[in-house]
Amino acid sequence: MSFSKNIIFIALVLTIVLISAVLIYRSQQPLKIGVIYYSSEFFGPTGVPRITELLNNNKNISKKVNIYYAALTEQGDNVQDVISSFYKKGINIIIGPTTSSQAQKILPYLERYNMLAIAPEVTSPSVLGVSDNLYSIVPSDRVLADIMAELIFQDKINKVGIFYDSNNPIFSKTFINYFKQNYQGTVSFTGEVKGIEFYSDYESLKSIDGILLLTSPMQSAILVQRLKKINPDIKFYGGDYSNSKALIEYGGEAAEGIKIFSLYDKVYFETYNNTFAKSLEKRGILPCQDFINYYDAILLAINLVNSYGNDVDNLKEHIKEYTFEGIGGTIYISEDGLVYRKISILTVNNSRFVTDRVINTERGRRHGKK
Repeated sequence: MSFSKNIIFIALVLTIVLISAVLIYRSQQPLKIGVIYYSSEFFGPTGVPRITELLNNNKNISKKVNIYYAALTEQGDNVQDVISSFYKKGINIIIGPTTSSQAQKILPYLERYNMLAIAPEVTSPSVLGVSDNLYSIVPSDRVLADIMAELIFQDKINKVGIFYDSNNPIFSKTFINYFKQNYQGTVSFTGEVKGIEFYSDYESLKSIDGILLLTSPMQSAILVQRLKKINPDIKFYGGDYSNSKALIEYGGEAAEGIKIFSLYDKVYFETYNNTFAKSLEKRGILPCQDFINYYDAILLAINLVNSYGNDVDNLKEHIKEYTFEGIGGTIYISEDGLVYRKISILTVNNSRFVTDRVINTERGRRHGKK
C-alpha cells in the first residue's frame, strides 16, 4: 500500500471514529424538552413539574430527560419570548400549549424555528391538522362536540343553554358551532363569561333543561352555584376545560351530578396503572387529566426520539399514523394529524369524579405503526 493510500485510509478511519464518538456523545446527552403551562394549578396538586423526577426514575426509559418550564399568559401574548428562549437553549421539542387560543398564537413561531409541539389538551380543528409542527394527543372538537350533543340529547335534554369563556374563543366558538350542527334539541342561548361575570336572560334559564359549560373550573363552579338558585332542576354538562378538582371544591353541593369530559381513558389508567397511581398519591400528586396528559405527551416525545432521532423533520414524518400506549390509554395519530382514542365521561358524585362511561372516538380505527 502506497504512502498516499495509507494517509487516505488513516484519515477515513479517524473520520469514522470521530463520527462514532460524536454520535455516542449525542446519544448520552439528556433530551431537552420545553414544557409550556399557564395555570397556577400546574404547580399545585397536579404536580406536573415533578414529571422530570418520575421519568428519570423510570427504568424503562434509557435516555435522561431535562425539562425546561415556561409560563404562557392565558392569551399567549408572550409566546415569542417563550419560544425564542427555548430555541436559544437548543430545544426543538415542546409539550404544550394548553389551550387552542394559545395554539393559534404559537403556530407561526413553531414554523419559524422548525419546532415540534405536542399539546396535551388542545382540541380545536382551527389549529389541529393545519401544520406539521403542532399535534395534540386528544381528539378534535369535531368529534367531541358530536359526542356531547349525543350525550345531552340521550339524557332527554331538549332545551340547552351554553356558557363559554371569553378568554378561550378559538376553542369555545368552534365547539359551539359543531355542537349546534349535531344537537337534535334546541340551543336556547349562548352566553359569554368574562372572568366571573356573565349575562343571561333569567326567564330563559327557568325554561331550559340543561346547561353546557365551556368555561374554566372556577367559572364553572361559580356558574353552577348561581344557576342552581334560579332553576334547581337544571342538569349541567362540561367540556374538558372544566375538568379540575377546583370544580368540586368551589362548586360544592351545586356541582353534584354534573357530567364532564375527561380526555383520557380513566378506566384504563385505574386498571393498568394502579401501582403507578398509588406511587403518585404517596408523592402527593393528584393523577388528574392535566397530569396524565402532560405525562403521556412527554412520554410520546421520548419514544419518538428513541425510535427516530432528534431531527424535527424526521419526527414530523413519523408521528403520523403512529400508535402509542400511554398511561391514559392507546393514542392513535392519523395521517391527517388528528387523534383517535378512548375518552371518559365523568360525573361528580359525593364530591368525587366517578366514571359514567368510556367512549371510543376511534370509530373502529385501531391500525397504525408503532
